[in-house]
Amino acid sequence: MEFEEIIQALGKKIGIDLVPDDDGVCQLSVDDMHITIQYLSELQIVSVYAEIGEPPPENPTSLYEAMLAANHLFQGTSGATISREPDSGKIFLCRCDPLLVLDGESFAAGLEKFVNTLETWHKLVAEYRPEVAGAGSSGAESAPFGGSFMSV
Repeated sequence: MEFEEIIQALGKKIGIDLVPDDDGVCQLSVDDMHITIQYLSELQIVSVYAEIGEPPPENPTSLYEAMLAANHLFQGTSGATISREPDSGKIFLCRCDPLLVLDGESFAAGLEKFVNTLETWHKLVAEYRPEVAGAGSSGAESAPFGGSFMSV
């Protein structure tokens, strides 16, 4: 299938008119999250990405550790990756799939998993509050996620 056909099939399935722009980009919103779908023609890849949120200004170490652990073999990302945009510091979730293996149904199923994962991480980042140890201790924070911080 061509990228435009996949996008049209997705739009039909979710009941909205999706049309990629001249650069192969289209956007949709789910709740308060904005998702970008982009066709990278030179790589023949469909990329789906969205901002998860901003890390806390203080003590984000355990949050970053949880994200890094989630990226390991996609254990907490359902096939996507979590990254930090260098200039803004914002955190993003991104999934890339070869166009060759996609059709309307598989793309819609993958997008649903992406949105579910995005919602989970969006909530985790929004609610993240590092616990700073009290006076007289090392000042290290404790990880709010523990060993099994999420199930996606």
